[in-house]
Amino acid sequence: LSIHQHADSIYPYLGREKDSSKRMRYYETRLWVTDKEYIEIFREAVSKFIDDVRPDVIAVSAGFNTYYKDVFFGTVSKVKNQRTYLKMGRMLNVKADEVGAGIFGVLEGGYWIDELGSLACNFLRGFSPEEKEPLPDVVNEGHAR
Repeated sequence: LSIHQHADSIYPYLGREKDSSKRMRYYETRLWVTDKEYIEIFREAVSKFIDDVRPDVIAVSAGFNTYYKDVFFGTVSKVKNQRTYLKMGRMLNVKADEVGAGIFGVLEGGYWIDELGSLACNFLRGFSPEEKEPLPDVVNEGHAR
């Protein structure tokens, strides 16, 4: 599963949604994608793919270059809330638990060094037992989904 900026505008210019298959799915985001939009895409993509594939192990290539301050992708993104990454981690954790999959991650991208640690920590907090409460719905913040 790959969620990335529109394939025509960023290297390696691959991963158009029409090229998806049963075992590989591509989701393209628009330029200047917002936190709300990114979480909606992530929620739909991750849930559907994990439900369809039912993996034994989930490997995450965590790219924090979606953050709006990042010198690469971030300059065309409006992902500004660091809790967005916590929500993504939480969603992955919940789905892994649902299907009984192990999960691990590697740092793939993120070039805004001043806040990279905070972004990564937010993501990892999504796997913490203390974060078991339902996440607020991104569309209607404050209402459990």
